[in-house]
Amino acid sequence: MKKLWLIWILSLFFIGCQSEITFEPQHYQAQSKDNCQPHEGCAKFNLDIVAATNKSTAADSINNSVFKMIHRAMYVGENPQEARNYLQLANSFVQTHNQIKDEFLERFKVLPPSWEANGKCRLQWQSDKIINLVLEYYTFTGGAHGYGATNSIFFDAQTGKKMPNRQLFTDTISVTSLVEEQFRKQNKIAAKTSLIEAGYFIPNDQFFLPKNIYLTQKAVVFHYNPYEIAAFAFGDIEVVIPNEKIEPFLRFK
Repeated sequence: MKKLWLIWILSLFFIGCQSEITFEPQHYQAQSKDNCQPHEGCAKFNLDIVAATNKSTAADSINNSVFKMIHRAMYVGENPQEARNYLQLANSFVQTHNQIKDEFLERFKVLPPSWEANGKCRLQWQSDKIINLVLEYYTFTGGAHGYGATNSIFFDAQTGKKMPNRQLFTDTISVTSLVEEQFRKQNKIAAKTSLIEAGYFIPNDQFFLPKNIYLTQKAVVFHYNPYEIAAFAFGDIEVVIPNEKIEPFLRFK
């Protein structure tokens, strides 16, 4: 009987270890030509990601969701369906630039500006309950400036299904008030001062949580991308709430 109990316990331990999602780094790149200089009208695409390697439905779900997030952020062509994996995504960036380059040379007899796309998707947090992946990317395809942003995504660690940010907290109203208090403090805005008058994009002066939130060992970071809450010149805006203040409202971490 003791042997049977030991076998049962070991089997549960083995199953638990097998169910943990593991990640490995992957790199994808494409460019117009080797050693291409900016004045030559080039295109360069570089992407580093972490991919779930387990052969499971949960791992597939995570990888598919991450690809969709990166595709939305870094695809620039006219036919999104043409890029169904990372290599095709990289190649389509260069091919689209080449098409525009040919048109510019034919119509205007000049080279278009060089393009670049750089992205890095990292494993930000992993526990037995949730997995947090964060993408930081920058693209430039002409114009006054490029655009960079941070995208964060949460998954159920057991099923691999996406989790909306609201599921992180037991009380989003209290968390919103906590973040607004810290936001005003770090930007030296009095409690009674209108955030709109202070220069921020706050509809009806009702403060809101950002689309992107991520976890660290000591805090929860609320990340506002350019244009989300303020003009581009403000850049990225982050509000960091230490664990000791936000843990009463965390559903899990």
